Amino acid sequence: MKKYAIVTGAASGIGLDVATRLSDMGIRVFGLDLKPYPSANFHQFICDVSCENDIIQTLNAIREETDHIDYLINVAGVLTVNGKRYIKDMETIDWNQILSNNLTSVFMMLRHTFPLLKASHGAAVVSLSSDQSLKGQQGFCAYGVSKVGINMLTQIAADEFYGDGIRVNAIAPGAVKTNFLTSLFPDKVIKKIYETEGDNILKPFQVTDLICFLISDQCKTTGKVFSL
Repeated sequence: MKKYAIVTGAASGIGLDVATRLSDMGIRVFGLDLKPYPSANFHQFICDVSCENDIIQTLNAIREETDHIDYLINVAGVLTVNGKRYIKDMETIDWNQILSNNLTSVFMMLRHTFPLLKASHGAAVVSLSSDQSLKGQQGFCAYGVSKVGINMLTQIAADEFYGDGIRVNAIAPGAVKTNFLTSLFPDKVIKKIYETEGDNILKPFQVTDLICFLISDQCKTTGKVFSL
């Protein structure tokens, strides 16, 4: 039976790498993002995953092609809004926007895709957390808190969805060489980071490798799974 996947944040970085890899594997991929990727080899939907109506409309369109989803990969998120902000300086509107994009979006995707995932009879979900959920960084409080939330949401979803045959995991990588870094620092700072920390900075394909393992048959288990 043909496999179907939904990947959020599919227009760049890790999301693009995952969506492309899964499509190359013969999986029918629906990539969700605020903007399209011009040369994508997968089906793209313009969707703001922080907006519930957008999610509902997109899933309704997907249901016209399939009655099940085998893999849900939650990658979409933002590092910061309006640059690095300390708690004393951060506006509540920016805090809410980061949590909405990073955490509430994952909750809504889990909630609204559940019937499609259940219909797969063995679906797998992987959400992108961060090492900042384990050790916070000054100036990125909202981001760290949103990723802590993903950890707990994943743990509870793994328990709740277990009886429906849905595996739920999250991964918490450190720095990854994507537009997250380049959008935050000037070119000369990025160059220095790559020179001094190059071996410690992951490439998107390495994160994709782990995601592909977690959704693979090799990772199937009869127990409840939550991994970070």
